[in-house]
Formats: sequence, C-alpha cells, structure tokens
Amino acid sequence: MTAFCRVSSKWPGSVSESPGSVSGRVSCFVSGLISRSDRFGMLFAKFFSQKNFAVIDQNLAQERSLRMRNFKKLMLRRKIMALGSLPTLPDNVMELMQKLRDPQVSVRDIIDRISRDQVLTAQILKLVNSGYYSVRNQIHTIDQAVALVGFVKVWELLVSSSVMQILAGNENELWEHSYTTSLLVRELIFEERIRCSSRLQLTTLMHDIGKVVLLKYNAKAYRNVREQCQNEGRASWIEEEAVFGVNHAEVGGWLLEGWELSEEQVVPIQEHHQEEINPTYAVDTLLIRFADCCDNMVRGIPTNSLRQDDYDKAGLGHLDVLKWAKRQEEIIAENQAPSKDPTEMSKTSMGISPAKK
Repeated sequence: MTAFCRVSSKWPGSVSESPGSVSGRVSCFVSGLISRSDRFGMLFAKFFSQKNFAVIDQNLAQERSLRMRNFKKLMLRRKIMALGSLPTLPDNVMELMQKLRDPQVSVRDIIDRISRDQVLTAQILKLVNSGYYSVRNQIHTIDQAVALVGFVKVWELLVSSSVMQILAGNENELWEHSYTTSLLVRELIFEERIRCSSRLQLTTLMHDIGKVVLLKYNAKAYRNVREQCQNEGRASWIEEEAVFGVNHAEVGGWLLEGWELSEEQVVPIQEHHQEEINPTYAVDTLLIRFADCCDNMVRGIPTNSLRQDDYDKAGLGHLDVLKWAKRQEEIIAENQAPSKDPTEMSKTSMGISPAKK
C-alpha cells in the first residue's frame, strides 16, 4: 500500500494521503490500479482529487454527527418518558377511549359509563358550558352534552376535559395561551372556510403540552429558558433545543404518542416549529403555527415569523396575520380567566354564565 502511495504522487492532479484516512486509502488503491498511459485512468485520478475526498470526509462527518444527535435524542426521550410525574390521561378516560374504538359500542353504554363517574361528568359539563363549544343554553346532563356535540365528538370531550385539567394545574400563562389559541383556530376554520381535521381545535389546545413535560423534567432550566427568551426577544423553542437538545413541540408529540392519539394530532403538534413539515398535515400544522403566532403577538411573547411561501403552498396565503391578531385581542379580552380553571373563563361574549361549582 505504501508503494501505491508513492506512485500516486507522480500523477498530475492526484494527492498523496495518509494511509490511515478514508481518502488516503481510496487514493492509494485507485493509484495502484491505473496505468500512466491509460487515459481513462487519468480521468479517474482527476475525479479522486483532494477536493472530492474533502467532500466525502465532510459528508461522513455530518452523518456521524447526525447519528450521534439522534442517539442522544433517543436516550433523552427514554429518560423523559420514564418520569413518574408526566401528565397522563386518567384510567377511566383511557378505558372509555378504548371503548369508543369499538364499532359495536352503543351510545347508551358510553353515556352510562360517563354518568357513573361524578368527577368526569362535572369536568365534561363545565367544558360544554364554557366558551369552548359556544353553547347558548346551559347543559345539565351527559345526555344533553352528547346530543349537543354528537356521539362522534364524545372522544374529543373526554380528551379535552382531561387536557384542560392538566393545563390548569400548571402556570397561568401556558394554559391561557393554549385555550385562547384553540378558540382562534375554531374561528379561523369557520370564517375562512378552511378544510382541515375535525379535531384541530383539540389539537391546538394541546399544542404546547410539551412545555408541561419540560417543566416536569427540569423546572429550573425550563424557567431560565423562558425568562432568557423573554428578555432577549427570542422564541423559546430555539433556546430549548440548545439547553435540552429538543424543543417542547417534539416532546409534546412524544407524550401524545404515549397517550395513543392519532397521527393527525401528533404530527401537527410535533412539527409546528419545524421548517420542513409533513405535506399530509401541512394545513393543520400551519393553522396551529398561525394561531400560535397571533396569540403570542398579542401577549407580547417572542415568536417565530411566518413564511409566506409555506402558506401559499398550502392554500393559506390569503390569511391576514394583522387582522387575526386584532381579533385575538378581542378573544383574549372576552375570555380572561378569574381562576386557574380554564372552563370557568368569562363567557360574556357567548352570553353564558360560568357553571356553578
């Protein structure tokens, strides 16, 4: 092999490399195979130039770096998902969700099961009587609630009520943002007549649930990130990646996968801060990003800018961020929370009285 290296040094355009490197081994091998009089060999020698070897080595280094990042993220995911303090859906809700997957299940059976659980019944009735569903008359029973939203929406009622309790148990800023952003998405879909997932309002309600996970994982680091980003005017997800190695959107996706939620809910949440998004769920993802941006603008929270090209490709280029940010100011004013229970928000704009405890 050393002899091959000495031959290669006589060729124009070739390079003598250390036998230990990838480029050196390839260069020595090629140089030993070709003949001086072989014009095809000359082309080979030119191709395997120092520049090309540098590109090969750079690509290999990038691949090794990517594999290492993915490995670290996998280890982090295992560590986070093993936390005993992670938000979970109650066992009775998980059982009911499993029942709802059975095509033979009856409406009466589901209503009876919910009604036997007084805590769940109270949570659902509070939710239905809140501005989240825009009802005009007070709902008093689970039968009335199911009749109002429809049997296919019972699953959404179960998850929504549980998620609201999780968000209500954490910092005010987080659940207020999540709640009002979900209300804005509902209006966007209706007013702009956008075709998207029927569960997008619920998906939007959960879009920042990964922040709860990061708070459970390392509360001090999470609060430091939030404070630093607020002071420096930077979006939090960028600093989260620098500190934790992952952002709240991706972590939220991990949690929802553990809850066995569908891909149409997991993917938009995971990708609402990513540059490259899954085209299958592009409309849902971009609507969450749009509503998230509007709400953050109104609240003075640093946020990432919206790329017009992304919205044009998804058929959403007509959305006016200033118009909808102004509307979000009104939604926030109409839904100021007097307590940490998101289902007890002011319903003045809906003409609804808060449910009595």
